[in-house]
Amino acid sequence: MDLGSAMGFFLKEASLNGYETEGIEISEYAANYCVSNLNLNVHNISLLDFEYKKKEYDIITAWYVLEHIYNFDKLLEKILFSLKEDGFFALAMPNGNGISGKFNKNYFKIVPTDHAFETNYKALDNFLEKYSLKRIHLENKRRR
Repeated sequence: MDLGSAMGFFLKEASLNGYETEGIEISEYAANYCVSNLNLNVHNISLLDFEYKKKEYDIITAWYVLEHIYNFDKLLEKILFSLKEDGFFALAMPNGNGISGKFNKNYFKIVPTDHAFETNYKALDNFLEKYSLKRIHLENKRRR
């Protein structure tokens, strides 16, 4: 399950690599593109309104979407309800202490207005700990 599927390119790659895919996308235009042009199973609904099924998914992804959610606790509860016991929740989000925040003195003044929050590793770890989760770092090594 991909939360915030956008134009479906991640889901398409996953499906081409043998994964059974499903997505949620709030943009009607993007969801329709996924269904019509990429033949993907994408639901056009908000992440909080989607009807999640218990222990349904092995993997749930959220690439640069969670920072837009004002009720992050409620969404995380839905994600955990729907994630299998040995499943993975993979996410990426802006890091307020990352390179942009460190080298741009005005970073927090230019954060997009549709961001509910900005996080950093420590704050994210504290939040995940509340749900008995832990952050792991995966890195794709470049092959020669």
